Amino acid sequence: VSLRSIGTLLENGQSLVSILTQIAESTFYEPYKESWKQCHLEVTKGVLISESMKSFPLLFPPLVPNMVFIGEKAGSLATMFIHISRVYEQELDSFIKQLSTVIEPASQVIVLDVMAPWVVGFLPENAVSGPGIFDSQPLQAWEGLLFGLSMDRSTFISHYPKGTYFYATDVFRAY
Repeated sequence: VSLRSIGTLLENGQSLVSILTQIAESTFYEPYKESWKQCHLEVTKGVLISESMKSFPLLFPPLVPNMVFIGEKAGSLATMFIHISRVYEQELDSFIKQLSTVIEPASQVIVLDVMAPWVVGFLPENAVSGPGIFDSQPLQAWEGLLFGLSMDRSTFISHYPKGTYFYATDVFRAY
């Protein structure tokens, strides 16, 4: 969402520095918020945004800053940001379609990432939970799921009904 917003705002004549301020303030997911703040700081010092984005490889896979760099050099940064967002949207659509063929109807899906709102829209027959789900168990239990032993994971998962699917991306694990 942020990449498309950056491209659209650039197309409408806003400066990159101003856009990065807006994006950082409006992003609710802390890892992205911090990355946009850092990008803003570095861009105000004259660093290319593509270089700044390379500091966050879990949030921006190497292809993203490389494509942004091409947009910077070609003078088509707005177009490139919009193109990258379309690529991500297509990947998300593909992932959701694959997911919906694997997951049984009426099962529960817990998405441990900011993608939860999109997954809700694509899996209407399933109960989908997102980041708010973290209040359901203590932090130590969640840490056991992510970083613990098999026994810790089994104990955690036993609190959920059979047929519950968990999905986490590298972005979530980095946070």
